[in-house]
Amino acid sequence: MGKPTGFLEYERKTSETIPPKERIKNFQEFHIPLSEAEQRKQGARCMECGVPFCQSGMMIKGMTSGCPLHNLIPEWNDLVYHGNWRQAYNRLKKTSSFPEFTSRVCPALCEVACTCGLNGQPTSVKENEHAIIEKAYEEGISKTDFLNAYRKFKNVVGTKSEEKQIDKEFQDVSGYSIYKVFKASQENDWIKL
Repeated sequence: MGKPTGFLEYERKTSETIPPKERIKNFQEFHIPLSEAEQRKQGARCMECGVPFCQSGMMIKGMTSGCPLHNLIPEWNDLVYHGNWRQAYNRLKKTSSFPEFTSRVCPALCEVACTCGLNGQPTSVKENEHAIIEKAYEEGISKTDFLNAYRKFKNVVGTKSEEKQIDKEFQDVSGYSIYKVFKASQENDWIKL
């Protein structure tokens, strides 16, 4: 996947990180993302290795090697390289329920298992995953997922009192109200009903 010679032509790059003494001053994102052109180059670095250990998620001598979620990494790296962000998001969502979280906290076992890393720097998989989900939110690709999930919730729950009870239990556990999140998304023009 990607560009057949991409791993030879392009150096590995990741987002810049704002120094800790600066980032403690606010609660903003502290990674400065790559430009779209540079991100596509990182997708191009995924070599057509034949056996993508990055997505295998198998145990070797008691240690996990590769993605435990079995993400379709070579596929979405190729889609990033070709600029097909919508399809990259669709492939990512097939195996990862919450890429907006995993792209930030994952230890990137896929990069350790990357064949490209045997004789050089591995493909920046975690960076590509993060770019895919950020692009999905930026372009509104994931809006329909949110709306569909909310509609399923409304269809499953029978009565208004059951809805309120579920919302209260959810709020007690998570600190968030399903209704308040949905209302805020409407007010911020995030979703038009």
